[in-house]
Amino acid sequence: MNQALDAYHPTIDTMIDGWIAEKMESKSHSQRTEHAYRTTMQSFRAFLHQAEGLDVDADPREIIRLAREWASSRAGQAKRAGPVSPATYNQRLAILSSFYSYLNEQARLQSSTYPNPIEAIEKPKVQAYAEAAPLDAGEVFDRLLAIDRSTLVGKRDYALLAIGLQTGRRANELVSLHMEHVKIAGQKITLHFDHCKGGKKKRDTLDKDTAAVFLDYLHAAYGADLYQVERTAPVWKSFSRQNKGQGISIHTLIDICEKHLGSSKTHALRHTFSVEMLEAGAPITELQDRLGHENVATTSLYAKRVRSAENPYSTKLSARFGIGKSK
Repeated sequence: MNQALDAYHPTIDTMIDGWIAEKMESKSHSQRTEHAYRTTMQSFRAFLHQAEGLDVDADPREIIRLAREWASSRAGQAKRAGPVSPATYNQRLAILSSFYSYLNEQARLQSSTYPNPIEAIEKPKVQAYAEAAPLDAGEVFDRLLAIDRSTLVGKRDYALLAIGLQTGRRANELVSLHMEHVKIAGQKITLHFDHCKGGKKKRDTLDKDTAAVFLDYLHAAYGADLYQVERTAPVWKSFSRQNKGQGISIHTLIDICEKHLGSSKTHALRHTFSVEMLEAGAPITELQDRLGHENVATTSLYAKRVRSAENPYSTKLSARFGIGKSK
């Protein structure tokens, strides 16, 4: 281990624990974020060890070289092939950079130095919401109708997609729901999302139709008396052999979206919600509140991106060019 670091941190594990503790305290991060930090560091350390027998305290030049390779590669068990997206690449490096900045600060407190090697890595530019692509409402209608709701899995998938399309919640917010987050008053159901991005808490009261299909699933999954269900039980139960009874993962949600909607992008639910809200006449400020954006400028950019394929002047252009007209 680097001697400057060894002077005040006995192990790398202790360094990582200290870094995460500091991040959690200063940023009020959720347990999901803590998990993301830990799993990212585990992945990077495993890569360093397998590639060169190194760890995170290796020569910064080696860290730079290997961090580039690691950040651009998919996990061995990944279902999809090809390079990762620029956003994923940058996010991985951002977590590493945060860790090395922590080490740099700790070293300075001991009148020593330890550079942040990640700062030397060039990051590709990522266009905000560049991949924001809403689904066609008519196609969604047909695809939802095709789900076999006579099965427990079908009831779950239908209710989950319906709630995603009606609330616009992010994937991790949807899959993290537990029974304690479901408030039922007669036929009225309100979902409490306690771990939204930025530490926010949001609530969504479902319309009667969505509430009905949601209740249909819950009764099928947990029985007639929902008040007897353990409050920590997951809303969206897994029915796979390996994880039966546990909550589904984001990967399962990806599979559900791909199977029933033809898109592996879970954010397509959020994009479609946004477009349909605007089509229904919702003001941009209402959409801002529903999406949980800090300011309306972010929502305006988001709305512009998800509708970027639409050209309001296309009809006039067709007329000018005589498209569709016969001789």
